Amino acid sequence: MKSKIFIILTIFLLFNIAALAESAEEIQDVMPEQNTGIQPDSSFYFLDKAMDRINLAFTRNQEKKAKLELKIAEERLKEVNVMIQRNRIETALKVQEAHQKQLEQVKVRIQSLKDSVKEETISDLETSVDQQELLLDDIDTASSLPELTSEDKVKVKEMIKNMKEKSKETREKLQERKQALIQKKPEIKEKLQESKEAKVPPEIQNRINMITK
Repeated sequence: MKSKIFIILTIFLLFNIAALAESAEEIQDVMPEQNTGIQPDSSFYFLDKAMDRINLAFTRNQEKKAKLELKIAEERLKEVNVMIQRNRIETALKVQEAHQKQLEQVKVRIQSLKDSVKEETISDLETSVDQQELLLDDIDTASSLPELTSEDKVKVKEMIKNMKEKSKETREKLQERKQALIQKKPEIKEKLQESKEAKVPPEIQNRINMITK
């Protein structure tokens, strides 16, 4: 029975690779508000991870790859939140580890961006990091759920602390790269600010500023 399921899933993946190859470069600028994908407590979660790897493999443009990697990290955060809500703390811990590894890749990618990187790419990356800060704030709220035991609450708090540290490192790496670009091309500073303001409503930016103080 298991072998039949494996064969069916393999065929499914093979039929979708061609479509993924064509669409991988067309990355959406904004992630969905809710994570409706396969969750980590599902037997089919490996399919979700496989799709991420395929998308990354077929995304050759480095700027788009950086944005995709950050969006995958955001997806992992949403999954952590869902697992905490479902009181599956050990699963949440595993997903948190995947999130950490993903952000390490993102930092390397940011550092490797060329000086010709588009202003829009920098603002998109900043917006994605901001979104993750907001998600972390939501997860922090979830850590107080009455369903969680005292031991689990301690684990969740430590998990949140680690994720915030990684997010901060990513933000700092992005700011470092941004400042290096501004030094070489001072004229882009105003364009970067305008691009960022166009993507993030003032009320959301105010909340982000409070979180990141």
